[in-house]
Amino acid sequence: MGTGEAFVRRSSGLVRNISARDALILNVMFMAPTAVFVYGIQAAGIYPGVNLPITALLAIPISLIVGLFYALYSIAMPRSGGDYVWVSRTLHPAIGFAMNFFLFVGLLSVAGAYIPWFALYALAPILTFNGYPGLAATLSTNEAMFVMAIPIYLIMAAIVSRGGKATTRTLTALFALVFIGLVVFVGTLLAVGHDGYVANFQRMTGEDYGAIASAGRAGGFTGELFGAATLLGLTFTYINFLGFNATIYAAGEIKDVQKSQLKAILGSVVVFGIITYVAYEVAYVVMGGDFIQGVGGGAATSLPLPFMTVLFRYATDNVWAFNI
Repeated sequence: MGTGEAFVRRSSGLVRNISARDALILNVMFMAPTAVFVYGIQAAGIYPGVNLPITALLAIPISLIVGLFYALYSIAMPRSGGDYVWVSRTLHPAIGFAMNFFLFVGLLSVAGAYIPWFALYALAPILTFNGYPGLAATLSTNEAMFVMAIPIYLIMAAIVSRGGKATTRTLTALFALVFIGLVVFVGTLLAVGHDGYVANFQRMTGEDYGAIASAGRAGGFTGELFGAATLLGLTFTYINFLGFNATIYAAGEIKDVQKSQLKAILGSVVVFGIITYVAYEVAYVVMGGDFIQGVGGGAATSLPLPFMTVLFRYATDNVWAFNI
């Protein structure tokens, strides 16, 4: 009777076609780098005097510690599903289901805010700046935003349905656009400088920059690094950091997950932290933190507008720079 080789089942589950770089970009885009000004202005409204660049630096080590926990668990149990898998195995399946069901509902509520943010704080200002205030007002209505949301979400669903590779390619293209926008924002402000920005603002609006900055200081902006407002405002910046662990839910599709998850999760925290810090710091240096606080007012009800991106229009007369 002959002897045969023992059968060994070779299976890795789903096709692993997401690289470490793809995973890092996925996490960064899930953190929403274009929302840094949204959360920043909310923090400034609720906690006047917050030093936003410092909140970005403080959020990095906190996120790295939490991110390391997620990365290690994903390496130990590299299955798509993330913390649902871990909690179900270590505690109880019912707890895992309840936790992820809550997360799912929470993500739905966040997704519902994206279209209004896009319409009100990106599309409308661009149209107004280009001489179409009527169209901007029309697209800012609830009905118009609902109509815009339908094709956008259908396109997103179609991309995701094509698999991980199609999704990561789309996110890579969007990340490139975000990076270009950041370079234009930072480069333009640095080229104009503080004095140039002040002169342009007063020329375009007829308002007294100094009076607005004084109102900001009177409203609570002191410029201190680690004041109570900064520590409290850190909550909004950290909320913006959430998403650095997005790849744990696709761990089964990531190549060499043991190394890739560490690079993707910890790397995304560093990349996003740099983006956030640079955007805030340049805005504070050129526009002035007291000016930003003064324009928004000292009360939370007077914000979230204006955003620093809206104030960016006063840095230059270049239509293309503002549109980008």
